Parts: sequence; C-alpha cells; structure tokens
Amino acid sequence: MSDANMSNKSPCSSPPDSPASYQVPRILAPNDPRMSPSTVATILTTQPSIDAITLHSIAKGLVEAIKEREEQHSHQLLSAHNHYQRLEDKLANYEEGYCTAPNGYMCNVKYPSLKIPIGEGLYRPAKWIKMADEGMVLAYTEEQGPESDPYLVPIHAAPIFSSEPIDPIPQWLHQLLIGQSAIFHMLVNAAKKLDNWGVAADITCY
Repeated sequence: MSDANMSNKSPCSSPPDSPASYQVPRILAPNDPRMSPSTVATILTTQPSIDAITLHSIAKGLVEAIKEREEQHSHQLLSAHNHYQRLEDKLANYEEGYCTAPNGYMCNVKYPSLKIPIGEGLYRPAKWIKMADEGMVLAYTEEQGPESDPYLVPIHAAPIFSSEPIDPIPQWLHQLLIGQSAIFHMLVNAAKKLDNWGVAADITCY
C-alpha cells in the first residue's frame, strides 16, 4: 500500500515566484511627456525598481517640465519689466494738478456736459474753465497743472425741448442780431451778464 499524500498543496500546482524573478511592471508615460517634480518623486518612491527605458522617459518628461517653467518664468519677468517701465514713464511725466482754480478760472459746476477731446475718441470733463472770445472756453482737465496749456473748446446753450409750438424770434431781437456792430456787441455783452456762457456763445456765432 502506497503512502498517502498528506500535503494540502496539489502536486500539479506551480511554485510561487521568487523575489528575484518578480518583474516590476513598466510605468506607462502619459500622453503629455511633461512631468512635474512631484509626479517624478511619487513614481520613484512607489516604484523603486524601474527599468532604464521608463527611467529615461521620466527624466525626459522632467526636463520638458523644467524647460516649460523656465519659459513661463522668462515671460513673467518680461511682462513685469514692461509694466514697471510703463509706471516709470508715467511717473516721469506726472504733473501735479491744480488744487484750486487757476487765475481767472472757475470750477466747472454749471456745464457738466463740457468735455475735452484727448484723442482716439476719448474725452475728459473740463475741471477749470474761463470764458474766451468767439463762443469758446479755455479749460483744464483735473489732471493738468501749471506746466500744461489750456484747451480751447466751443460751448453752446443747452437745448430746451418742448411739445409747444416754437414762437418766431421777436422783431426787436432780430433787429439787434442784424443791426449795426455796436448794437450787436451791446447784445453780446448783455448776454454775458446772464451767467450763461452758452447763450452768449450762440449769439456770437449768429
């Protein structure tokens, strides 16, 4: 009678792999070859046995990431330098504006719609104004100071909108408008006393 096999293991089962024969699966590099330092550190920590091909791929990805960050850093430095240069230019051209009205000028509180064109379709409100001849106004913006020249801008009377029928110009006013020069200038001077520069300006342009 033959001896019975008392082992729980099947005689046909294969022995387990020895530590020496265990192969670390190759780490598949992502589609994006760039790898951050933290990603590389994680891979090296969790996979101590990495084959040369995968290690080369990881190193290449790390180099690409470092190169990209260097380019981004250079771009940020250039952007910061340009911004700093613009600030320096603005500081060099800075002029302290008037704190009080210049001589002969008044603060513009009556004509808020009076704007000063500064180019490229942009306007700034007139801060200090002085009545000039021929229906014009000398004006400074808030940013201007003693080193700046005033702007010369036209002014007009504010229109009055009404649903009522418009009356014709009175005959006496028409005679003053087309009358002799001395009479016309009397009318202009009287209009200037109305404290409405727009009315005087419109009469001057008649």
